[in-house]
Amino acid sequence: MRVIENLSYYSKKNYHYFFLFILSLNYLIPLLIFGRITLFYPDALEVEIVYNKFIGEFVKGNLNSIDILSGHLKWEYLRRLFSPIYYLYALNNELAHWLVDILLKITAYISFFILAKKISKNNLLNGLLACIFASTTDQTHLGFGLAISPYLIYLITFKDQIKIKHILIIIFFGLNADLMTTIWIIPFICLVSYFINKKIIINKKLHTTKILFAFSIFLVVASSNLIITALYGEQMHREEYIRESLPFLQNTIMAIKQLFKIPDTFDHQMLHNVQYAIFLIPGVIASLMWREKNSLKFLSLILSIIIILFFLRSELFINFQNNSQGLIKTTSLDYIDVTLPLIYMLFLLYLCSKTKIFKLLVLPLFVSLMFFQIDASVVPLAKKYFLKNELEYKNLYTFKGYYEYKEYLEIKKIVQDKRTISIGLNPMIAAMNDIKIIDGYYSVYPLSHKKRYRKIIEDEIDNNYFLKNNFDNWGNRIMIYFSPNENPYDNKIKFNEAKKIGVDYVISKYNLQNKDLVLIKKIAKDLHLLKIL
Repeated sequence: MRVIENLSYYSKKNYHYFFLFILSLNYLIPLLIFGRITLFYPDALEVEIVYNKFIGEFVKGNLNSIDILSGHLKWEYLRRLFSPIYYLYALNNELAHWLVDILLKITAYISFFILAKKISKNNLLNGLLACIFASTTDQTHLGFGLAISPYLIYLITFKDQIKIKHILIIIFFGLNADLMTTIWIIPFICLVSYFINKKIIINKKLHTTKILFAFSIFLVVASSNLIITALYGEQMHREEYIRESLPFLQNTIMAIKQLFKIPDTFDHQMLHNVQYAIFLIPGVIASLMWREKNSLKFLSLILSIIIILFFLRSELFINFQNNSQGLIKTTSLDYIDVTLPLIYMLFLLYLCSKTKIFKLLVLPLFVSLMFFQIDASVVPLAKKYFLKNELEYKNLYTFKGYYEYKEYLEIKKIVQDKRTISIGLNPMIAAMNDIKIIDGYYSVYPLSHKKRYRKIIEDEIDNNYFLKNNFDNWGNRIMIYFSPNENPYDNKIKFNEAKKIGVDYVISKYNLQNKDLVLIKKIAKDLHLLKIL
C-alpha cells in the first residue's frame, strides 16, 4: 500500500503532468520503436484522414479535388464540413491529424477531471480515471462530442450561472462534434446529470435546456450540409440497407461481450478492448459486493444500454427497421454504445470514492491505462510476429507507409486528371494522393452511383452470397470484390462498364491479363498501372 500512499502524495501537486505524460506514451513508444508515430485503428487511415483531407482542400478552395465517384460525391457529402478544428488539414494532413488527436485527448482529460473533482476529493483517482477516459476517446472521427460531455454534465449539475466563457466553450465544441454520434450522447448527458443530483436537475430545467440547446444548435450547424443534402439531394445508398438480426442465444452472448467490451476475434480490436475487461470485471464484482448506492445506479445504466443494444439486434426490431423508410431505416441506432466509456468511468468514480475499494482496484486501473498507451505499438508487432503479416506490419500504420506517396506520385503524373479504379488495393490511397477515383469507402453517397458501379462487379458478386449481401445490403465499401481463394487473374470484372462511367485507368496489385486492359507501367512489386482500352 506504500506505493498508493506515495502516488497519492505525488498527485497532490503534480498529477496533471504525470497523467499527461502517460497519455503521451501512446505517441512516444511507437516513435522509439518504429521511428514514426503509428496509428492503432486502420479505419482512420482508410476513411477519416482522407475525408479530413477533402475538408482541407475545400478550405483552400480546391473544390475539384473532391470530384470523386464520377463527380457524384462533392463537398456537400462531407461529415464535419463546418468544424473549424478540421481546417488544420489545409496546412498538413499528418500534422493536423496528430494535433486534433492530442487536443481531443487533452479535452477529454480536462473535461472529466473538472466533473470528477466535484464528486471525489481524491486527485489520484480523479486524474487516473480522467486519463483512462481520455485514452478511450482515440477515434477522432467521433468528433469532440464524447470528450466534452463530462464538462456539459458539470455545467448542468454544478453551475448556477452560465458566463460568456462557458458559452464560447459550448459553441466551439458543438461545432467540432460529430452529428451522427453526438446525437446519441445528448440524452445521456441529461440522464447522467439526473443520476448525479436529481433535485438540481428538476429545479434547473431552463438552465439545462439553454446549455443543451446551444450545444445542439452548433452541432447541427457543423453538419448542416449533410442535413440539407439528405432532405433535398439525391437518394442515398443507405436507403438499400438491409440489416440481419441475431438469434437469441448469439445475441445474448454478444450482449455479455459488449458489457465487458470483449471482442469477437483476435485482431486490433481485441488488443484495444482487453483493457476494459481488466478494470470492469473486478469493478462489477466489487460493486455487487459492497453495494455502493451511486455505483449501482451507473451499473444499472450500463446494463440498460446493453439491453437496448440487445433489442436493436433482435428480429422484431430489425424487421421493423428494414421495412421502414427515411431516418429509421438509414440511421445506425447502435451508435448508442459510444456513451459506454463515460458511464464506465463514472461508475468507477463513485465506486472507488470509497478508499478501501480504490486500494483494491488501483492496480487493475493502472495496468489497463498502460495497455491503452501501447496499442499503437503492440498491434503492428502482433501483425508481424504473431499473425506473420509482414506487408501489413510495414504499411498499415503510418502515413508514409500506408499512402505510398512516392509510388502514387508516379501514377498521378501519368493519369493526371483521368479517373481510376483500384483492384487488390485500397482506392482511398489513390484519393489521398489527389488521384480521381470512382470507388472507396463512404458512409453516405448517392444510390445512383452504387447502381452504376454494380454493373462493373455484378458477375463477380452474384454467385457469392457473402459478397452480394455485403454490397447490396450495406454497400459502404464500393470496391472490386473477389470470392475467397479466387485467382484474381481469373476475375469477371466488366472493365467496359467502368469505361462507360468515365474510368480510364486501373491501379492494380496484379498485372492483370485482360483483353480490355493494357499494362502502362509496373510501378513497384505489387503496384501496376493499366489502361482500359
